[in-house]
Amino acid sequence: MGTIETAREMIKDKGFKSFWQGVAPALILVANPIIQYTVFEKIKAKIAKTRALTSFDFFILGAISKLAATSITYPYIVVKSRMQLKQSDDARERYSSIMDGFRKIIKYEGVAGLYKGISSKIVQSILTASFLFMAQASLVQYVARLLTALGMRAQKRI
Repeated sequence: MGTIETAREMIKDKGFKSFWQGVAPALILVANPIIQYTVFEKIKAKIAKTRALTSFDFFILGAISKLAATSITYPYIVVKSRMQLKQSDDARERYSSIMDGFRKIIKYEGVAGLYKGISSKIVQSILTASFLFMAQASLVQYVARLLTALGMRAQKRI
């Protein structure tokens, strides 16, 4: 089916509100970058007290911080995804709320059900965050050196 046919069927089956199924869990996922950057900054600050950070440090910090954030928020992704899918007409299988989704997944699939498919998400997310933080740190250093060389920034004293 195309987009218009799908939209018509959604409205016919569940009403206009069906377009917003799973929005609440999506809003909760705003916590993911908050957790990621908090973990990143806390660990970075501890390391920076003892030595200068390298590009590899930023790569590892990106990986650790994204692993923490994804591990904490991934169950929401599972519930959100399932709520957005056309759900069963059987009330025992349908999720009436986020908490109902959590309860039913844990009841019928165990806690592992909340983490189905996480391995591919972890690989993709961690690599992306690792390279992002490493590139960001390198770019900041490059721009600082460039601005210093152009006389637009005072030279850092050691």
